[in-house]
This record gives sequence, structure tokens and C-alpha cells, in this order.
Amino acid sequence: MTVPSGRKPPRLVWATLAALAFLLASLGLIFRHRQASAVAGLRSETEKSLALTRKPSTNRHAVAPAEIAAANGSTGKNPDLKDLVFVGTPAETEGSATLEGKPAGNQVLLFLRTDCPCSLEFATHFAQVAGDFSGKARFIGVFESDATAESVTRFIATAGLPYPARIDRGTVLARSLGLSKAGAFALLGPDRTLRGIWGGCSAPGLLDLLERLSPGDGPLSISPAWKDLPGAPVAGCPLSKD
Repeated sequence: MTVPSGRKPPRLVWATLAALAFLLASLGLIFRHRQASAVAGLRSETEKSLALTRKPSTNRHAVAPAEIAAANGSTGKNPDLKDLVFVGTPAETEGSATLEGKPAGNQVLLFLRTDCPCSLEFATHFAQVAGDFSGKARFIGVFESDATAESVTRFIATAGLPYPARIDRGTVLARSLGLSKAGAFALLGPDRTLRGIWGGCSAPGLLDLLERLSPGDGPLSISPAWKDLPGAPVAGCPLSKD
């Protein structure tokens, strides 16, 4: 509406303009509030996702990406398992102790040392998340060449590790896979083909393993214990004293 020159706008015009200004300001506040809520929600979801990758304080050794890449260069091969020695732990009987025969499914080898505090820490982590891998793979602890049945049994009891064990005589298997430190683990398929190697213990690494063992299972459900795992691959003592 045009106001003649020299005349003040009628009160109705001022009231309309004031109401319009108030409406625009209100819409702006609503938009900013919703935007802030959306950002907060996104941040919350991101923090939940990052919860697995937060690295708790640890004095363990970080695993260089180059080491992981080099180890995985041997995937697709059938590693020689003849130097793995059966250890008569309470977790299994000798009748089920063969790795050389055709296994019923996937197998995960955990490389550890009985005299290594780092290994004890890693084994505890593996034990805490064991339930999430139930029915998906058979886990086996592979210990250093100098280990004995007594030291392995004692280690398993201390860590609460619910898996059977072998001794890697001469560290032959670990060396053939390019692994030198405790905390590493490897996945063998049902045909004993090497499907993957992780050079150290970490939440992302174990989550990757779980995803590989759960194709087509939909969203993964994991236990709260995962938050205690290292957020980046860390390794422990050398698997061989040589």
C-alpha cells in the first residue's frame, strides 16, 4: 500500500510490519533450534561410532601400516601348520586337536606369548569379546616356541581365555606369515586358505574380522566390552627371542 508523501503510515501498516518481523524472527529461531538439534544428534551418533576407535592409555607398541600391508601379502595361500604342537589344555581333547585335517569352518589364530604382560592383556580382550564370535569361527591360541603345556595352561587360566592352544615350534608359522610380535591374529577359511592377517590387537581390527565372519547377518550386535579394546593396532613382545 502506497502512503502519500508527508503522511505517516497508518497504525495498521506498522502493526502488520511488526507482526511480520516477529514471524520471521520466530521462524529463524525454530530453524536454528532444529539445525542445532540435528547437529547434536549427528555428533552423538558420530561419538557412538568413534567409541570403538578411542584408544585407552597403553604402553604397548603401535603397529605400522606398512607391517600390516606386508603381512597381508600372503593372503590366499595355505600356510603350513605341521609345526603347531598340540597342548592338552582343558579347552579341548586330543581327538579334536588337529588343524591339519579339513576343519568344519573358519579358524582364527591368536599369536601370544606366555611370559608377555602384553599378551596377557590382549588375551583378556579376546576373552571379553568371545561371545560375539560364538558360532562364527573356532579361535586357537598360538604360543611361542619356548612355551610348555604347563605355562600355556597357566596363561589360559589367568586370562580366562576360552580357546584351545598350540605351540608354534621354531616360530615357523608366525615367520611364514610375516608376524613377529604378540597380539597379531589371522583368519583361515574352511579350506585352510589364509583370508586375512591383523598385525595387532584393536577394536577396528576385531570388528573387521567380525564383519567378515558375518556376511549377510545384518547390523552387528556387540557387547559393551569392545569399548575397552585399543583403538589402533598395538602389539606386544617378540614371538621369538632370536
